Amino acid sequence: MGRKGPKGAKTNAAALTKAALAAMSEETTVRITTVLEDFRASDAQVHTFEPSLTNQERAAVHAMCKKMGMISKSKG
Repeated sequence: MGRKGPKGAKTNAAALTKAALAAMSEETTVRITTVLEDFRASDAQVHTFEPSLTNQERAAVHAMCKKMGMISKSKG
């Protein structure tokens, strides 16, 4: 048997993602979106963002990747 998370866990995750996107500046949102769109248009298999991203920026990258149908992964 596996342990299930609390009810509404997905809803809370969605709310946190929206909060992360709202807390970021428009400039940062546009920069990340541009990088992801350029990556999507290229033949590259992997893109690594700079390690200086904040937790909010990382959450936004994951949310944007999900919306674009891409897989994202954090390390470290």
